[in-house]
Amino acid sequence: MKKIYIVLIIIISFILIDLGIKKYNSINQKDKKAFEYTKIQETISNESEGLNFVLKNNNGFVNVYIVDDIGNENLYLATDIAVLYLPELDQINLEKGIYIYGKEKLIEILQDFE
Repeated sequence: MKKIYIVLIIIISFILIDLGIKKYNSINQKDKKAFEYTKIQETISNESEGLNFVLKNNNGFVNVYIVDDIGNENLYLATDIAVLYLPELDQINLEKGIYIYGKEKLIEILQDFE
């Protein structure tokens, strides 16, 4: 009988530890996303007034490119926004490229994607 109680206590302990780890990871993921979004916003705010951008799907993630005066696209920001979880129309548009003018619009669209 004592062995059964010990086994039950061990099982319950593992369950509680597992739940605690999952909750901790969930909180850390939220903090990480908030930090990354703040980092993206600061990067965009500090460097991009009046620039043209294009958003594209790159290996399943949204990338931001700066478009220069002659139409060349240079990587500006690689995000962790997974294209797979976006609406189908956004996925199609990202394959073609979503062209944006200015940092405010860029921030707005990235917020919508998250």
